Amino acid sequence: MSKSVSRKAAVKRNRFATVFCAALVSLFFSASCSSPSASPDEVYREFHAAWRNREVHKLDALVSESARQYFTGLQPWLVRGDEESIKKLSPFDQYMILKLRMDLDSLEREDWVNWYRVLESDSESHALSGYMLEMLEDVFHQTTLGTVDSIDGVTAGQLYRLGSPTGLSIRFVKEEGWKIELARVLQDAFEQKIAPYLSDDYTNRNRVWEMLKAQYGDRANRALYRSRIAND
Repeated sequence: MSKSVSRKAAVKRNRFATVFCAALVSLFFSASCSSPSASPDEVYREFHAAWRNREVHKLDALVSESARQYFTGLQPWLVRGDEESIKKLSPFDQYMILKLRMDLDSLEREDWVNWYRVLESDSESHALSGYMLEMLEDVFHQTTLGTVDSIDGVTAGQLYRLGSPTGLSIRFVKEEGWKIELARVLQDAFEQKIAPYLSDDYTNRNRVWEMLKAQYGDRANRALYRSRIAND
């Protein structure tokens, strides 16, 4: 490995560790981030700014309870899941675990062990933390929210990138103020990506893996299926 690549990996690893630890230290401080009277547009702008500025300790207070539960439940799988157990999950869950592991490929085994210790401790960790930054980048880079309407009990607005529709919508739910249905938009983005792989050409093949290989080439390697804390 060249010095420049090694240095880049170290910077990425240190950035994750700094952001992740800051999120843990800031636990519960984010409860007052969003005013109960804030509109969906304001909540989206606050979420986008917090993500863009890497103020990840603010994000939990801006997303729905169902999203927090999903991302909290995902973390042990991300750290500990192996190929046999991961392949029993839904295609979306498989994608999330493999893509997030890909994003965090510069972390050392010690980082994963420490993360798992936090998850097993009595103290809670943030549902959204430093580990989600690149995943959110895929969806929210250079985006704006279109007009938010409420139709048949669903409150949502289209997501635009540089003025063009992305084909995604942001849904909001009322939970002591408007909250973003973040897991829903990530699942919608996944379904956009997986659509070409649902044809008969991919029958009896791992469609999620085929998609990752096509999109990320050598970055998608079989090591992504190994538990991050298993012994070598």
